[in-house]
Amino acid sequence: MRRARNRVPCGETNPVSFISFAFCLLYLLALAVRWLPLPASVGLSGVRVIGLLLLSWIFYVWHVPLYIVLILSSTLVHYAAGLILAGAPDAQVKRRMAVLAFSVVANIGLLAYFKYAGFLAGAYNTVTEGSVVVPEVLLPIGISFYTFQSMSYTIDV
Repeated sequence: MRRARNRVPCGETNPVSFISFAFCLLYLLALAVRWLPLPASVGLSGVRVIGLLLLSWIFYVWHVPLYIVLILSSTLVHYAAGLILAGAPDAQVKRRMAVLAFSVVANIGLLAYFKYAGFLAGAYNTVTEGSVVVPEVLLPIGISFYTFQSMSYTIDV
């Protein structure tokens, strides 16, 4: 059975431990953004939500910076699906179901690749004596949690 030469994605950096200085700094920034006193003319909730979103993305990609592509694409797909579902009238059932199906398939596809690609390629090689390269995929932090949270958002909309 052949193994992939490089880990997917290429390279690793130091993970953010909950007792590290980097985590404490990010946590303090998140608290500051949450409790930031802003003038009434500024949309408080919008600024806070965007600030917390940016900080959570930084935390997510700290370990493997290439995962910014994963988190941004997933966020954009599910946010767009939510906008389409919220804007579509109830009479457009087929359109709503197609958008919902795309969102769920995209979510499950990401989860399946990151969790089961190596297992399935290895099983295929064992059963068929094939030579499919077994990817050594570094599992993103909280991929299952994020996947099911995204799906629940889209389904709720």
